[in-house]
Amino acid sequence: MSFGKLRREEVAPVYLTLNRNKMSIQYFLLDNKLTPDPKDQRAMVASNGTRTMDDVINEAMKRGTLVTRTDMIAVTQLLFEIMTDFAAEGYTLNTPLVNMKPTIKGVFASVVSTFNAAEHELKPSITPGLLLREKFKKATVEKIETSQNKPLPIELHDQKSDARNDEITPAGVGVLLGSRLSFDASDPDQGVFFIDATGTATAVSEFVKTKPAEVIFLIPAGLATGIYTLELRSKMGGNTLRKGNLIDFLEVK
Repeated sequence: MSFGKLRREEVAPVYLTLNRNKMSIQYFLLDNKLTPDPKDQRAMVASNGTRTMDDVINEAMKRGTLVTRTDMIAVTQLLFEIMTDFAAEGYTLNTPLVNMKPTIKGVFASVVSTFNAAEHELKPSITPGLLLREKFKKATVEKIETSQNKPLPIELHDQKSDARNDEITPAGVGVLLGSRLSFDASDPDQGVFFIDATGTATAVSEFVKTKPAEVIFLIPAGLATGIYTLELRSKMGGNTLRKGNLIDFLEVK
């Protein structure tokens, strides 16, 4: 019998999971400016760091597999290529990790209007897949104090696009807000870094303002199209390099 003739519940996928030390999702509380009660707080998730596909493959090899690392890299690249092709061809794609479908943003003046790249934008709409939703139902959380001794970047405002924790513009101005953001700009190991999907870090070289709660800088002009993580690195007056990651992903379009 082919898979095409099986009911969905008859072909449930099997995922290999071995015992490992799992980290909790850490959070701390901040004043909630959106409610009238001055005592109200809101939760802010503190990133545990950044992981790339290389880290995913390394973890997969640790858990055990019958394929080589080279084979796994080739297969995952092929899967990503096929899935993104399907989405870009107008299909709705449902996977255990994410669900994707194309959407069009912008206003059409009338029923006879057509898509215009200057006024409209074709974007993927991405929601969590079933497996990811199930993992989050079982995830553990841990409250931490804001006095934790590491930088805490909270919001990046891209001034050209007016986006916050979303789109970034190469060669544009970025305003980073948070706490304990001070660093020694003369030390190349410290500062603001944009990390791409491969784990390559691009350092910010031009700063307009560096304060504990606000850093203003020029976003590196050489950032290619893709998804980035912002990381602030600081020795905080000592010898140990401490890192704070912005929890949201940033996109260069």
